[in-house]
Amino acid sequence: MPAVNLVGQSLEPYHVSSANPVQKLKPETLQRPSARPSHPDTVSCCQNRAMTAPLEVQQPKIDELIDEDSDTDRPWIVIVWNDPINLMSYVAYIFQKVFGYSEQKANKLMMDVHQKGRAVVSSGNRTEAERDVNRLHSHGLWATMEHDE
Repeated sequence: MPAVNLVGQSLEPYHVSSANPVQKLKPETLQRPSARPSHPDTVSCCQNRAMTAPLEVQQPKIDELIDEDSDTDRPWIVIVWNDPINLMSYVAYIFQKVFGYSEQKANKLMMDVHQKGRAVVSSGNRTEAERDVNRLHSHGLWATMEHDE
């Protein structure tokens, strides 16, 4: 079924009918639908509605200020997850490059990722954790951050 506008005209450049199987419509035969005719009995959606007074809303009382530092006191940890893409040697190399870990520590963390599926590679405040996650992502590793418990 061809798409039609509100007036029932075809929106497609070709019109199919039983008398003429395929007839290309000429641009001059295509017309824009005119505005909807208004009828005296027609009421706009906004007419005849009762006007209501604005609601009065009381501001909630704030007894305590939220201490934003309490959330940042807890350290964040950065977790690297195992993936089927990166080679183990590459993961260990990235740990050395990004965090400056020794080869022994980088290999231990890489084996944790490989065997346990994840390893905590750094911790710190939120800004440091976000930076570390972004650096690991830029090297193609799967990393997330969460609050240390």
